[in-house]
Amino acid sequence: MTPIRLNLKNFMSYGETGGSLLFEGLHVASICGDNGNGKSAILEAITWAVWGKTRASGTRASNEDDLIRTHAEEAEVTFEFLIGDQTFRIVRKRRRGRPTSTVLTQKRETGDFVLVTGGGKREVQQQIIDLLSMTHETFLNSAYLQQGRADEFTRQTADKRKQILAEILGLGRYDFLEARAKEKSKEKKDALSEYEGEIRMLEGSVGRQLKHEEELTDILPKIIEVQSSLVALEAEAVASLEIQKRLELDSASLNHAKTDFERVQREIVQNQSDETDREKRLRESSQILNQKDAILTDYKALQEFRRRKEEVEPKIERLNAQTMESKSLAAAIDMEGEKLKGELRFAEGELQQILSRVKHSDELLKRIAILQPQCEGGDKIAEALAESNAKQAALQTHFDELMANNKRLGADIKELDELLPFLESEQAACPLCESDLSGGKRELVLKRQLAKKDKLTEDQRILKQTGASVKQELQQVKVEVQELDRRTSDLRLAKSGIEGLRHQQEALKLQGIDAGAAKAQVDELKKSLETESFAAPKRLKLMALERDLKEMEGVRKEYDAVTIKIGQLKDSEKRHSELQASEKTVPQIQEDLDQIRLALTKKRAELELKRGIVEKLTPSMVKLEEILIESAKRNGQIKASSGERESLNGKKHSLMHLIEDCKRSAEQLKVKNAEKIALEKEMFLYNKLASAFSRKGVQALIIENALPDLQHEANLLLGRMTDDAMQLKFDTTRKTRSTNDEIETLDIQITDDNGPRPYELFSGGEAFRANFAIRIALSRLLARRSGAKLETLILDEGFGTQDGKGREKLVEAIETIKGDFKKILVITHMEDLKDSFSQRIEVTKDDKGSRIYVI
Repeated sequence: MTPIRLNLKNFMSYGETGGSLLFEGLHVASICGDNGNGKSAILEAITWAVWGKTRASGTRASNEDDLIRTHAEEAEVTFEFLIGDQTFRIVRKRRRGRPTSTVLTQKRETGDFVLVTGGGKREVQQQIIDLLSMTHETFLNSAYLQQGRADEFTRQTADKRKQILAEILGLGRYDFLEARAKEKSKEKKDALSEYEGEIRMLEGSVGRQLKHEEELTDILPKIIEVQSSLVALEAEAVASLEIQKRLELDSASLNHAKTDFERVQREIVQNQSDETDREKRLRESSQILNQKDAILTDYKALQEFRRRKEEVEPKIERLNAQTMESKSLAAAIDMEGEKLKGELRFAEGELQQILSRVKHSDELLKRIAILQPQCEGGDKIAEALAESNAKQAALQTHFDELMANNKRLGADIKELDELLPFLESEQAACPLCESDLSGGKRELVLKRQLAKKDKLTEDQRILKQTGASVKQELQQVKVEVQELDRRTSDLRLAKSGIEGLRHQQEALKLQGIDAGAAKAQVDELKKSLETESFAAPKRLKLMALERDLKEMEGVRKEYDAVTIKIGQLKDSEKRHSELQASEKTVPQIQEDLDQIRLALTKKRAELELKRGIVEKLTPSMVKLEEILIESAKRNGQIKASSGERESLNGKKHSLMHLIEDCKRSAEQLKVKNAEKIALEKEMFLYNKLASAFSRKGVQALIIENALPDLQHEANLLLGRMTDDAMQLKFDTTRKTRSTNDEIETLDIQITDDNGPRPYELFSGGEAFRANFAIRIALSRLLARRSGAKLETLILDEGFGTQDGKGREKLVEAIETIKGDFKKILVITHMEDLKDSFSQRIEVTKDDKGSRIYVI
């Protein structure tokens, strides 16, 4: 990957403009500028555009919205790069609160950019990774020495280092081949399992052939026997059928006679019911005719009482209307009384509220008078508080510096305490570098270290004494600040209280505090209720209505008496109607009754005739039932024999088919056994391939062969940077502590003039040089490996840990390796390094954001 152009818009410290960088013509260039100007943001933009990740991506609090410049709504990074002779462009955008979008395009010969492929966010990201053949983690561990993470590869576990090295060497294709070999092996295993199942089925089929042949031999005589029995039964059935047909004709005649007999019986029952009904109706009508005089007398009295009720009803309606009007007037008078009572209660409540506001207003004036003296002297307290806060901040800063120095001195003393016991012994070797200390060297070194410890102890004692004094003074100032804070708070509370009380008093005045008018209204309402002087017109009208109602009480009594009489005679009208009906229907009922009795005599004679026919034909029915039972039994035997014959024939044909299947299975068994042997051979070969392609196979061999070159490259650089004072070594095996067995690993050993030491005991500058050498070696390995697409090296800071000579050596090392990369970018803020490289990218910052200039 060779960068061509980078455009940043509202990304981190970059604004709408000023964030454009053209890489054309650059080879080894430094990126310079003050801290915070946006140097590292250039590289953050590249990793975010390509992999969607930045330095903060691994933290829990990471949020891509943080990449958007303050007060902006959307960040956008456009990155163009070259892979081989093909130009690609990635555009990644992020809008606040929305998902990030990524577009990958490729440049055509016409100059237009077209989409590489479609797909979602994950699919596009995987396309970019496949295009570069490199993940973000591999990039960080090789080609990008990120700020503060130069030891990215060194601090990884041994397994993680091997994984990163495998990816750099392009061993992923062997993982793919291993997976494909395992997949093919599984396919063959599954197929083999299917073949074994088929073979077992075929073997079982072949083994059953003899049994099927024996069963076929047994079944043939049974078929002949069943066929003979079936022929005899069918002959008997034909003879029985002729008799059955003759008897069925007699059965039809008998059923017809029975039907007529039952019909006549039903008609006789119906005639008897009609005779009973007519006799009943005749008796009831005769009884009514016997009561004719009484019925006519009651009916006439009913008509008279109804006439008298019609004459009285208009007077009753007027009486009811006056009664309703008197009740309505009484209710209206009561309503006006309740209304006055409600107005009285409201007026009394208003009076009580005014009296309460008067009392509250007096109390507020008293409280304001109490708080007024507490509001004096506010300016002096504020001035004193500001002075005390400034003094406290200065003392706290001084105390923190003393504490940091004390911690540093304590660490130095502890380191000397650990070293002195080794120097006090009689051994003749240095405990750190194992150099020779014989001939008085040990006493000289011990004397120097003891003097150094005494000096450090005295410095710490003076530091602690100064710290105690500063701490005591700081505590006193804190007490003063707390007291002034409390007084300031009390002052604010008093002022706020007075202001609030005055607002309350003004509000009470607006609501009203004059009780005179309210008291007069209450007295007037009470007097009106006590004297009942309200609703006078309604009261006069009510009295007149009550006198009229008293005079009309006799009309009400007469109306009630007539209504009772009408109720007592209510059945007379119905009986009068029944009398009139009976006088008309008695002759007709008598005539109907005579006809019904004549029809009943004829039906009884017809019934006796039908009974004789039924008795004559009944014996034939008994004989028919016997024949039907015998026929049903015989048909059952015929059906059973037919079913047995069909079953035996079916078994015969089935056994013949099974015997043919067994013969075919024997032929298939030979073929399947041959194919199974071939599958077993293929599965064995694929298992061997999977083992060869695994990480313990060819991958381990490739890593073993690559490590010497990697170690040689790293030591060349490390030797150049340290004048051959430091060397490193990769160990691929080590022994376990418990069993002393050798296990696979990828450990790093570092040696200097004083011998091998743990990585943690090297100084920051020494550790950085070792890490730098390893990372550059990894980058060169990644740049040269087959199929690699990395042609750029990025170094983000790290020079601050080096002295002047160390920085010169680093610059020389970079110049040495520049032939392996098309682009090398070095980020630094150190003035003496700006001119160490022939090309420079200057990053500045103003109120519109960061800006990029190529110098």
